[in-house]
Amino acid sequence: PEKKLTEMQRKNEQFKASYKQQKELEKEHTDEMLSDIHKKIEAGTKLTPEEMNYLQSKDPAMYQKVKEIEREVKQYEAKLKKCKTKDEVNRVKMQKFAEVASAMSAAKNAPEGQRLAMAQHVMKRLATLQKCELKIAKSGHFSSLPTDEEYNKAMAELRGEKLPETAKENTKTDNSENIKEITSPEPQ
Repeated sequence: PEKKLTEMQRKNEQFKASYKQQKELEKEHTDEMLSDIHKKIEAGTKLTPEEMNYLQSKDPAMYQKVKEIEREVKQYEAKLKKCKTKDEVNRVKMQKFAEVASAMSAAKNAPEGQRLAMAQHVMKRLATLQKCELKIAKSGHFSSLPTDEEYNKAMAELRGEKLPETAKENTKTDNSENIKEITSPEPQ
């Protein structure tokens, strides 16, 4: 019985050591996988569904932030695709840039412990938004858009209105005198 007990104890110890080693390997793999996912997020790279599921189970707070960024990117992409002119695209970009700059300013004013995390989140947003812009730019969507002036001219022609081609007249009233100011179009 003592031999059997020691044999069982030896096998039990081997099993425990094997199990412990396996758990340590899994933990190292988990930490590496989570680290890789965090690096992809920081770079603004889209995560695979498997990575999203893994992130959701291991880091729910980061998962929620990634989902927020994805929603923001979809809305931003939709706004950019709805733009009818290059100038409108630039206005949408500037508005989004101002939004991100405001968030960065808020991060600067945050309490000491939260400052770095907030700044990192803003940088992740910015990287993801820039990738979205590049994707749309590569599609050729922006290059085919007219400027505001070209768009307004084309719309006026469709409505049957005539616009002066070489000069614009602006009427100003100053002390009940009508003064006409002729301005030539800005060179492009």
